[in-house]
Amino acid sequence: MSSEDLDECEESPCPPGASCVNTLGSYNCHGCPEGMMGDGRKCTGELLYLWLCWHTRRHYTC
Repeated sequence: MSSEDLDECEESPCPPGASCVNTLGSYNCHGCPEGMMGDGRKCTGELLYLWLCWHTRRHYTC
């Protein structure tokens, strides 16, 4: 059995704007971008649409 810890934060598991802190066998996300609410692992608010959608000539594609 190995005691070496993998850095789960290397895969960017937290939403954009949240910071990732590696822990032994896991990770924690802290903070959400300004204007959003949540626990760091899940952030909600109006800015969420900017992450999931992009503007094309006539509409937003999500």
